[in-house]
Amino acid sequence: MKKWIAMACVCAASAAFSAPEKIIFDTDMYTDFDDVGALATLHALADAGECEILGTIASTRGAPSIGMVEIINDFYGRPNLPVGVNKELGVGPYTKPQKSYDIYLDMVKKHAAVVKHQTSDTAPDANETYRKILAAQPDNSVTICSVGFTTNMRRLLETKGDAVSPLNGKDLVAKKVKAWYAMACRFPEGSEYNSATDGESSKIAFRDWPTPVYFLDWSYGVEVKCGVPVSRKGGAVNPVRDAFKRALQDYNEVDKGHAAWDEVTVLAAVRGWQRYFNVERGKFAIVDEKGKNTWTKDPNGNHYVLTVKTPKVEVGKIVDELMARGPMDWIDGKDLPLEGKAFQDVKRFYDRMPASLEGNKNINGGVWGQCHHTTGESFRFSSDAPWLRLQWSLIGAGLSMNHMPATGMSGIDVYGWTEKDGWRYRSTGRPVSQHNNELTVWCAKGEPIQIYLPLYNGISSFKMGVPKGTKISPLPPRKSGVTKPVVFYGTSITHGGCASRPGMSWVNIAGRKADVPIVNLGFSGSGRMEFDMAAYVARIDASCYVLDCLWNMGLDTVKANFEPFVRELRRLRPDVPIICAEDCNTFHDTTEKGAVAKAVVEKLQAEGWKNISFLPNTEQMTRDGEETVDTCHPNDWGMMHMGDCFAKAIRKVLGL
Repeated sequence: MKKWIAMACVCAASAAFSAPEKIIFDTDMYTDFDDVGALATLHALADAGECEILGTIASTRGAPSIGMVEIINDFYGRPNLPVGVNKELGVGPYTKPQKSYDIYLDMVKKHAAVVKHQTSDTAPDANETYRKILAAQPDNSVTICSVGFTTNMRRLLETKGDAVSPLNGKDLVAKKVKAWYAMACRFPEGSEYNSATDGESSKIAFRDWPTPVYFLDWSYGVEVKCGVPVSRKGGAVNPVRDAFKRALQDYNEVDKGHAAWDEVTVLAAVRGWQRYFNVERGKFAIVDEKGKNTWTKDPNGNHYVLTVKTPKVEVGKIVDELMARGPMDWIDGKDLPLEGKAFQDVKRFYDRMPASLEGNKNINGGVWGQCHHTTGESFRFSSDAPWLRLQWSLIGAGLSMNHMPATGMSGIDVYGWTEKDGWRYRSTGRPVSQHNNELTVWCAKGEPIQIYLPLYNGISSFKMGVPKGTKISPLPPRKSGVTKPVVFYGTSITHGGCASRPGMSWVNIAGRKADVPIVNLGFSGSGRMEFDMAAYVARIDASCYVLDCLWNMGLDTVKANFEPFVRELRRLRPDVPIICAEDCNTFHDTTEKGAVAKAVVEKLQAEGWKNISFLPNTEQMTRDGEETVDTCHPNDWGMMHMGDCFAKAIRKVLGL
């Protein structure tokens, strides 16, 4: 039974678009507050299914760092994440007033009810936590993300085999860790706070670490600003907002934001450097007791420094959006109200045809080959959420065609409803790859929403993130009173070629304008009216059938298939109206195939058939010569005309 209520955070159980990164987060939470933003960013990515947080570990002794970590973990619904702290070496508590450190002290006092360790004194040792986590993970699967001092990494390398694992620290890291992302570099040389504060540990850790190390350069991070959006969020309890609001005021950064060193490091660790960065390969080294570092280019080096690929201002917007999300519920598309899916006995959840069609030699293979395309399918619901975070992955790696853009072939479209304007276009999700496509949509509380799925590609996974506690409800029946779908069976034009975006498919337009639910059985090159196909179409309990197949049929095929198909459909569904459409044409008022189809309809009407009609192409195209992309497939201008035409025909036969 579907649940149309707010769900508990199900990110761990939701199917991620790709294997989530396994992350151990290591922080100082000491004299700066970007650590707070970094951990918030990490939780947002974990909520989205992009990573699994294995542990949150502090590198400062006797400090409130671990308490602040626990506050943020609790806020995001993960109060039981493993924690650990440095028990020796490195940096101890701050002993004089300092703005960020004082914020941490005050936050730990304010949120004492959720803090298990106000200082490091009673927390587990970092070595113990690291070794337990690593030993339990698959080989070469863990990414360590450190945004503070390097003390814990040095200490981990120096551990000996024990009851947890017979391997010493260096061998355990080599076996389990695939990469270390560190905010700890001044490129190409200089002294950076994190690596210099415990310079001895940095020297040892970077020298002896056995897997690749990716460095976020201080100079990169200082030019990426973030924190203003989260500082302005509402709500009763939000420790991330509270920390940034106070800190931005203390540092006179209320309007410009704070340097995003740590947040960017988390982004790179979870999503991989390739997505937003270039790298330079070489060797990083600490060369004196003050923590000065050098960088040497080396094609065989084990160290990489992140350099600019995506503009820094765009990277800042990405981390700002992640930080400002707050705790979220993620709802799988399988649990959203889905319209346009006619069959339940399918091979893949979003398939348009039943699994029994596979291997049917009486129906051309293009129908089965394209049944995973989600044209005509849409989510329809209302929500009290102020925004929706949409994520989708695709079955096909090809995003576009030479005459159809990626937005139409593989994108998603969002429409919102107002009593004044009806359904109005809101936003398009632009696909950038086969996996991990995203769109954020802002909406009014209770606003009806319709999300159209891709026209010429399939959905392998879809999920929607909403603020925690949000309610999702299916929409009530349409004002037209029509509850059974209008079923469209036809060609690539019916399929959606070549609309610029899903909402501009003429079938979807007709559905909105006629105020009826729709099912799209358009199959590019494959709408040929085989006799067996009539039984599949008739399986759908429809309010009306629209047949638009002539473009895919030669004249002889029309003469052979058209009448038997229509007669079989009427036999199986004797009372359902049938609209037979002539092939749309921007050049000719009548086609030979159209004349044959029209003659069949008139013959059946003469036999006494009711509720069967013929829709000539003169009503579908304006003949202005601007309606196609290739003299055949409509562009958006043509789609609008066809949508209007078919909507009028549907409303007429349904008496609307």
